[in-house]
Amino acid sequence: PTKARPIQMNEQLLHYCQKEIKDLLSKNLIRPSKIPWSCATFFVNKQAELERGTSRLVINYKPLNQAL
Repeated sequence: PTKARPIQMNEQLLHYCQKEIKDLLSKNLIRPSKIPWSCATFFVNKQAELERGTSRLVINYKPLNQAL
């Protein structure tokens, strides 16, 4: 199993991340997991996200793909 360390975020970004995750959970797009695998998440601010006015949540699956 891969275990990723959380990427450091400032307080404002951490708050936004928690809000996004709660929103995804409430929409049943993601679900809680108890398995030992984890991947790091971070936000991307490319031009499309800047036009929308929100950051995009991204999951780094590289370590998982290498393990499989």
